[in-house]
Amino acid sequence: MESGGQDGSARPRGLWLLGAVVACGLFPAAWFHWVVPREQQRVVGALAAVPDEPAARLDAWLAYGEPMIQTRLQKLRFSTAHPWLVTHTRRDGGGEPEIWGLDLDTPRPARLVRDGLRVEIRLPAPCALGRGELAGPDAARVPAYGPGAAVPEAAGRATELVEWFLAGMIEAVAEDIEGAELVVRVGSSPGDAPQGGD
Repeated sequence: MESGGQDGSARPRGLWLLGAVVACGLFPAAWFHWVVPREQQRVVGALAAVPDEPAARLDAWLAYGEPMIQTRLQKLRFSTAHPWLVTHTRRDGGGEPEIWGLDLDTPRPARLVRDGLRVEIRLPAPCALGRGELAGPDAARVPAYGPGAAVPEAAGRATELVEWFLAGMIEAVAEDIEGAELVVRVGSSPGDAPQGGD
């Protein structure tokens, strides 16, 4: 008789466990049923609120695009030890090579300057950032120049790298907003905040 009482008390616990598993399985479906339609309405409303004029559309795009540009630029950092966009290294004889590039060790490494439908991503001119041997998987991709070697313009290489990395955003602006363009300009002071026009 005691064994029968134990089976009876185990059954309700099993039913509670089964009920909890079913409830956990139904929760995501209920969440999608109630939350997703609201989110879809919010997105449709936001898209409907986007103005037709290209200048106003560019304003709306920049509200979301500027933080994405700053974040993507930070991903160009060589490493945590070297938070730079390294354009090249140059060895002047003995000792460690000089590392050249852009310092991206700030939350907002670029300054966005708008002139009509043209937005410039302004970055400072490349400079000597330190000395040392680069290591890691990307070290082989950095051009290294020895003593007396002709070094190409670092600003041109930096511009090429940033344009390549931001190509998707540059194309998106041109496709989404008629007449708008996003241009990379290396060789100016980044400043702290985006400007409405210079």
